[in-house]
Order: sequence, then C-alpha cells, then structure tokens
Amino acid sequence: MMRYVLGSRSPRRRELLQQIVPADRIDIVPPTSSEEAGFDGLTDWPSIRARMQEITRHKSTQVLGQLAAAADNAVVICADTSIIITEVGSNDASSCATGSANVSSLKAGVGVEKTLAEPVAHNTECVSTTECPLLEPLRVIGQPPSDEPRGETVRQWYRDFYAGRTHLAATSLRVIAPDQRVIERIVTTRVTFRRDIDPWFDWYLASGEPQGKAGGYAVQGAGSIFMTSIVGSLTNVIGLPLEALLEALWELGVVESGESRV
Repeated sequence: MMRYVLGSRSPRRRELLQQIVPADRIDIVPPTSSEEAGFDGLTDWPSIRARMQEITRHKSTQVLGQLAAAADNAVVICADTSIIITEVGSNDASSCATGSANVSSLKAGVGVEKTLAEPVAHNTECVSTTECPLLEPLRVIGQPPSDEPRGETVRQWYRDFYAGRTHLAATSLRVIAPDQRVIERIVTTRVTFRRDIDPWFDWYLASGEPQGKAGGYAVQGAGSIFMTSIVGSLTNVIGLPLEALLEALWELGVVESGESRV
C-alpha cells in the first residue's frame, strides 16, 4: 500500500494532506536541518522561482536520505511557501489585467508553473500559466523576528506592503514517486488586503498569530479579517496547494482521477 511521506514540520500541511489521502498512510519525515538558502538580493521572478525550487530540492534530498529502502513504497511530498510583494509602484488588484505587458519578467498572479514528470537527475523548463503581473523589484517576506515582542516588523509589513494592496503567495511543490520520477510546481495565489487595517491591528498582534507565519499572517486564522479577496488556491496560501498536488499524484500514477481518498 502506498505511503505518503510529508517532508515538513508544519501541522497545517499535515491537516491539508489528510483531506486528500488517508491519515493512516501519512508519514512525517521533516528535513534533518531547518537551515535553508534565503532570498537576500533576489528581486526578479526568475531568481526567486529558482531559489524556491532550490529550497524544496534540498529538503527532498534530506527526506529521501532518511527513508532508505522504505522509499520503494512511498511518494515524497515537499513544499515551501513564500510571500512576495512589490516595492515599486502600485500592484492594487484593480490594476491586474489579463495580457498586461507593463513589467519586465514577472507574470505571477494566479496559476501554476509546471515541470513535467521525469527522473530526478533531469529538469525541464517551467511553463508559466499565470496572468497578472507584479511590478519589479520584488521582495520575499519571511517569518517575523521571534525576538521582537512588540511586532514592529509585522506592523511595517502591513502598512507598507499589505494595506490596500495585492501581494503574491507562492509555493514551491516537489513530489517524488517511488520510481524516482519527480514533478515540480510553482503555485501562485493573489491576496488583497483591506485598506483600513489600523482598527484591528493591535488586537491582531496581541493574539500572537503572526509569529512563526510566513509574511506574518495566517489566512486560515484571524488574519483573514484583513483580506478582501483571494484569487487562486486557498490551500496554497495555507502552505500546500491541494489542487496542484492531486494533479501531480495523478500524473505520477499514484492516484486515479476521481479516486476516493479512502
């Protein structure tokens, strides 16, 4: 019976995976190290995308190294989610239009970039199906500093990058079949925040929810009160895009189209 190895410490990703495969067939095997390459100095989409894929490839290598012979009957799933914002110009949701060509290299609004199933040792070029551009230069927002109890970094993010604007939640997904074929996906979702965040912001900081969250919010939690629209996969913003994952499992022959989770 096929096992599903989730290479993540995130309880949210485990909960999401349980929605599409039986819980008793899921094994949690986190990467051996929490250290990973950062995004410092990366301001364009090709560079950010390549770094995201580098991170998930590194994680999957660590996970596979722990499985040994058990990998013969297991599909390995690794994911990493980043929050991407634009620092120049307006990226308000109303400015997004299909076919717009007023940016240099990023066309990342809502969609999936694909790498087809193949041996792990080879990689093909991603094909973008996204439509709504963000203006460069770009910036990747990580987790808030853990040693900042007053939340000034999160406050700055919300005021400078989120309030009344649209940003991108992007997840790099890597799925490895027992026969070592691999599928990679870059899944993107547009998230728009309300302008009037101040009335609730201090209360939100006091809740403690921003700590440990990419971008300082949880769409599945109280952070949703700031959001006016989500265009694309909701589960992608949480951290594991189920639509893209199911498609990958189907392409690898792990599940059949329409197959029941039980």
